[in-house]
Amino acid sequence: MMPRSGPPIVGIDFRPALFSCTGIGRYTHELVRAIDCLGRDDVKMMLYGDAWRKVAQNDRITQLLSARKGVLRRRRIPGRLAPVLSYLGMGVERRLGGIDLFHLTDLALLPVRRAVTVVTVHDLAFEIDSAFHGRAFRRDVPGRLRAAVARAARVIVPSHETARQLRLRYSVVEDRIHVVPHGCDHMRDRTREASADELERLLARHGVERPYALCVGTIEPRKNHDVLLDAFRLFARRNSHTLVLVGGFGWMCDGLRDRLAHGRERGRVRHMENLDDRFLPPLYREAQWSIYPSLYEGFGLPVLESMACGTPAITTRRGALEEVGGDAVRYVDPEDPEEMAKAMAELSDDAELRAEMSEAGAERAGGFGWARAAQSHLEVYRAVASEIDAS
Repeated sequence: MMPRSGPPIVGIDFRPALFSCTGIGRYTHELVRAIDCLGRDDVKMMLYGDAWRKVAQNDRITQLLSARKGVLRRRRIPGRLAPVLSYLGMGVERRLGGIDLFHLTDLALLPVRRAVTVVTVHDLAFEIDSAFHGRAFRRDVPGRLRAAVARAARVIVPSHETARQLRLRYSVVEDRIHVVPHGCDHMRDRTREASADELERLLARHGVERPYALCVGTIEPRKNHDVLLDAFRLFARRNSHTLVLVGGFGWMCDGLRDRLAHGRERGRVRHMENLDDRFLPPLYREAQWSIYPSLYEGFGLPVLESMACGTPAITTRRGALEEVGGDAVRYVDPEDPEEMAKAMAELSDDAELRAEMSEAGAERAGGFGWARAAQSHLEVYRAVASEIDAS
């Protein structure tokens, strides 16, 4: 094959960034933004955005891309038509107008027929415990992901824990796996966040009184909100804190939805379901402490975000969370509400401990940057493009 005349053209599944500011959406948005900000001329991005759902936060997306680096292809079509369009020769490669490789960023895997692929595997939680997801997910996703990983030229993961699980469960050889931790720069950019007055109005609207604690994450079984509420009820017997939950309702959460509406904790627990992205950094900074009691994580971005804001964090040692938190956070057993409540009380009562954890967390978070992550992704793209040229 003759070498290309210009930089490699990389297609990226940008759909997660169009519809969510958390998790995979956050990763996809910040990755593309960071690649764009690097200003490099050795790669061109073509962003795939076809889906039926309406785009969330249009201004954020509009401001993201410069004409220099990225082009977004977006039309409203049902996602279930993607396999049919691919079969008819009108899939990802045709839609993006010719690409050298395609980066699959989401678990909703697009069918790619000819282009070489790179895939990001965020975690294998559904392989760790089948109770974390519903029956339809367990039926459809694992097989598709296993096939996508087998086909991919490279696999990108956010942690050594996810890399270990890939080797163990999918038999992926080590030299195909690239560990690229997420960044947290988005929490330190004051130009992208709500003002102090806007935050006060938000807290008043939701009835949040200080001091408050913060838990950020989609409400789903793996995030362990039920045990968190059990622990907070024990803690609240002797403390006046409000617990603020930020995150939408996910799957298998009807019981928790009912508990938040009618349970004994409802007077002291406030839920912000569709929080504007601009409020998250100041909401973290004003919290006395945060808690992320997850049963398993392939990374654990909320813990990193809390540290970046200087807010002491309580979390667990499950999955990759210790890779993120290091010695800068307080660890608890996610299945022991009494231990969790004790940690809440210790942080609430000890201002000196909070100050120490705030400083240690901010220092540790400084080692996680989206520019570094973007550079690592570019290195993967270039390596794959070189292999294509040599084939």
